Amino acid sequence: MAGTYDAQLRSKSYNAAKEIKASANYGYITNGITLKGSAFALGATVLEGQCLVREDSSGKYVPYNTGGVTDSNGALPAGYSNPVILDQSVKFEPTDAGTNPDVICGQALVWGAVYKGQLIGCTDGFMAACPQIRFVS
Repeated sequence: MAGTYDAQLRSKSYNAAKEIKASANYGYITNGITLKGSAFALGATVLEGQCLVREDSSGKYVPYNTGGVTDSNGALPAGYSNPVILDQSVKFEPTDAGTNPDVICGQALVWGAVYKGQLIGCTDGFMAACPQIRFVS
């Protein structure tokens, strides 16, 4: 019988959005960015607040600090440029071949103010490479 009450509690888990922006004034990259699927775990969810850098050889974005790309002496490593902060969560859906596809996303912050505690992979070197972004504690 549909709709029968059985007194069993059920719950689901949802990824809620978090607010990383600390001001009403901010700017995104105009045409969005492409995330390099092979740089992320298979079927991963990349959360809002992830620090990313562009891999110059491919032109695609990879995770900063958490993905093996880290700074040295407060500068971005050679071969990486254009640091951004992801302002949306992205879920990779594996292909039939068992790999992540490259994903285009439109909300990549390039200027504004953000809460430092909400960011993933943020270091002093990353902050130094982003003079247009103000990091609020």
